[in-house]
Amino acid sequence: MEAKEIFLTTEGDAWYRRNREKLEETKNFIAAEIIIEFLNRQKSGMGMNGFAWERFKILEVGCSYGYHLAKFCEAFPCQCYGIEPSKEAVEDGSHKYKGLPMQLVQGTGDSLPYEAESMDIVIMGFCMFWMDRNHLLQAYAEADRVLKPKGLLIIYDFDTKLPYVRDNAHSKDVDTFKMDYAKALTALPHYYLMDKTVFCHKGNYFDEDIQERISMQILYKEDFKDAYIRG
Repeated sequence: MEAKEIFLTTEGDAWYRRNREKLEETKNFIAAEIIIEFLNRQKSGMGMNGFAWERFKILEVGCSYGYHLAKFCEAFPCQCYGIEPSKEAVEDGSHKYKGLPMQLVQGTGDSLPYEAESMDIVIMGFCMFWMDRNHLLQAYAEADRVLKPKGLLIIYDFDTKLPYVRDNAHSKDVDTFKMDYAKALTALPHYYLMDKTVFCHKGNYFDEDIQERISMQILYKEDFKDAYIRG
């Protein structure tokens, strides 16, 4: 059985049960805080003039019960969407945040149930290290498909200079993969790295242990016509 099916049927809910209480800890909101600070900085500096600041759409892939999305709803005039393999997390978040402009669905990043160029921001939320390697390129393609030109693709995940594969302590059937997940996109001319912040599970600081390093990388998606030099 592939990791995708394992997470949709068993491990997604198991992970959520193990971590449900821990997700309320302050350190788990670092990612949302970094994104909110970045967006406020761009908006106040009149950056990203082509961005729909008056009402924009955010999709988070790997959203758990939507605790990051709730922060965005409180900070900005936005509509939030989340996709998450844990059915229990989706149900809990849909109930907890039913008064917010947020829609959560069960699913995985390699098959997003959204129209092309429908999102202003797509967040790959600490989920790519779980993905089957044969689904990874499809997840990139799906994120790119639903993201509008002049939008933001935000990846936060483990960030190692060399690719690692490690056993999962909680499931012998699911490996974890650590690498620089933004590198594949920054190699393309229409994705530009705007910002990178490095932190770790323990807090908003750099960890000397390479296995604990996490990064938040914010990429700007150019219009194709602006990304190439006509020769």
